Amino acid sequence: MSGPIHILLIGVSPQLLEPLKQAGFLPTATEVRSREAAARALTERSWDLALCAYALPGLDALAAIALARGSDPDLPVILVTDPIGEDLAADLMRAGANDIVVTSRLSRLSSSVEREMRAARRRRQLRKALLEDSEDSRAPGASLWKSLASMRGEERLAVRRGLPPSVATAISPLI
Repeated sequence: MSGPIHILLIGVSPQLLEPLKQAGFLPTATEVRSREAAARALTERSWDLALCAYALPGLDALAAIALARGSDPDLPVILVTDPIGEDLAADLMRAGANDIVVTSRLSRLSSSVEREMRAARRRRQLRKALLEDSEDSRAPGASLWKSLASMRGEERLAVRRGLPPSVATAISPLI
């Protein structure tokens, strides 16, 4: 996957776009540095991805994740941070971060972006299939099953990670 992507930079430098450009992405980005600016940017347009710093004055990663999830539950949110402990990383992932890339390993950023954007696309397909299935009483579950059957194992796990807990639990036997 490469090509144009619209990225919201929440407290991170536009220099982070360089590894993505080298990987073939054509990023356009908007940089924000406050809760108000992030909230405004999230409502003004749709985004393909949010790259977020762990800590900003007046906006921490947990608040940024909550803003992004409130705007679009499928928006990939990747935190870019200095090394953090495992417990904190687990808390951030449970809060809705899709991945955490350590600044000393930015070479991982493009593969993380590619994986999470693919997973977001699949989650959107699943949501659409669930909606179609709820509207089609003749073949309940057919669209959902078709979407799930087309996924590889790692895609299924990435998709499940981004679904609301109730949906993930309901379809976990299928994934």
